[in-house]
Amino acid sequence: MIRSNKGMTVIKGSREDVFADFAVVVHSLKGALVESGMSSDKAEALIMDIVKFGFKYEENECSGSKQRKDTIDEAVDRLFDAIFHNASKEE
Repeated sequence: MIRSNKGMTVIKGSREDVFADFAVVVHSLKGALVESGMSSDKAEALIMDIVKFGFKYEENECSGSKQRKDTIDEAVDRLFDAIFHNASKEE
């Protein structure tokens, strides 16, 4: 199980279960991006950029700080903008 809320993440279960949950999240995210009008290749590239951002981001650099929350909020805003940008154009 992977649960994330406002920058805090809880991971429980076997390694296989967590990997399966992560794969489902990635698949669903890509589907939402493609459905909003993004090409499959661009959706995959955006997801990989987000994963790379996660690798770069060391929690102990600014754990619990406003900087950490602001950085996460900015990343989430960019992600939602990418997902829903084309959807708002269609309406």
